[in-house]
Amino acid sequence: MSDDAEILLQFYFEEREQARKTEEQRSTVTNLVLVIASAALGIIAQKGLTTDMLPLSLLLVALGIYGAIASEKFYERHQFHIGRTAFYRRRFVKLKPDIQLEECRKEALDEHLKNFPRLFKIRLHYIWLTLHLAISILGLVLTFVILA
Repeated sequence: MSDDAEILLQFYFEEREQARKTEEQRSTVTNLVLVIASAALGIIAQKGLTTDMLPLSLLLVALGIYGAIASEKFYERHQFHIGRTAFYRRRFVKLKPDIQLEECRKEALDEHLKNFPRLFKIRLHYIWLTLHLAISILGLVLTFVILA
């Protein structure tokens, strides 16, 4: 393989690794948000919906908003790294057109779309965003119930 192709592959793998690390960080933050939210909900469930629980319900609101913002930022960073891998892949294909990489990718995508036509349309980051926003909405609902 040519030196140029090897260099592009190294950059490609580095960006893939950075994208993977970003997803791991998103997962870690989400797990932390879920643990704290679960603990807060457990305390609220034990103590009841009294005004003493108002700080915990507001914590849920803040925690959900923080998780949503963090999740979207991790998505942005992931897309940044994936975008760079696409650039390196296109350059690699120009250097090595005989391997027909883009044709293989298109065939794999077509097969995947055939097997999962509806699920493919759902963006994964919307699922993560919805989870965090649900925590925030739950906190708002509990806050209104406590204040009512």
